[in-house]
Amino acid sequence: MALEELAFQQGHRTVCLETGTYLPAAIGLYRSSGYEPIPVYGEYVDNPYSVCFAKRLPVAA
Repeated sequence: MALEELAFQQGHRTVCLETGTYLPAAIGLYRSSGYEPIPVYGEYVDNPYSVCFAKRLPVAA
């Protein structure tokens, strides 16, 4: 994924994503790409439709 490559190049080690429960295709894509559900965060905490995911990026050799 281009987003993961950019995040890695900028020194990030985790990518966090948010989507809505009404977007099952997005949830399926995130899960099939190795993202794991995490607690909702930030501005999404009070949104009952938010679902958040995270994926740890590999460490450079």
